[in-house]
Amino acid sequence: MTGPASRATRRNAALEPQATVRLLTDAAGFRLMVEAFEGNKAETQTMLPVFKAYMATRRLTDVMVVAGAGMVSEANRKAIEAEGLSFILGLKIPDVPYVLEE
Repeated sequence: MTGPASRATRRNAALEPQATVRLLTDAAGFRLMVEAFEGNKAETQTMLPVFKAYMATRRLTDVMVVAGAGMVSEANRKAIEAEGLSFILGLKIPDVPYVLEE
């Protein structure tokens, strides 16, 4: 949407309360836990608190964190490692300057 209506919507959006919602799922996509955070909190700052809350609720000593590169900052990766959690991180593979054999 463009024009005066969209500008008014953007102006009013700043006045509306905002929240960040974090959804934790299992491998099949089944919802395990939902947490809400302040709207000004970056998604990368909500990952570890959700894992810790879920582990405490279920009395787990470890979970396998599987996340894409867009959700894991360097600080998140270090925090996950510091907590001793198992993890698999999807990262972009740089261009390979040679042909790989099968």
